Amino acid sequence: TAFELFLEMTQKGISPDPITYNSLLSVCQDSGQWEQAFDVLQWMRNSGIQPNVAMYTAMVGACGQAGRLDKALEVKEEMRRSGTLGNVVFYTSLISACKTS
Repeated sequence: TAFELFLEMTQKGISPDPITYNSLLSVCQDSGQWEQAFDVLQWMRNSGIQPNVAMYTAMVGACGQAGRLDKALEVKEEMRRSGTLGNVVFYTSLISACKTS
C-alpha cells in the first residue's frame, strides 16, 4: 500500500517532500481515510513542511468521502489559523463534503 511504501522510503533514509505528502493525502482522499489524512498532516509538520491549499483540499476531500463534515470544517478552521487562503477548488471540495454528510 501507499503507507507501506512511505514507511519503506523513510526507513531507507529518503526524506519525503511536499509532493510525497500530497500523494499520501490524495490516497486518503480517494479512499475516505480521514483519520490517516490527519496523521499525514502531523508527519508533515514534524518534518517542517507547512501544508498548502492543495494539501488542505485533499484533507477536506478525505473527510467528505467519509461523511465527516465536522472534520472537514475543522480542516477549514485550521487552514484559516495557519494563514493559508482557500481557493475555488478548496471551497468546491468543502461544498461537496456537505452533500455527503
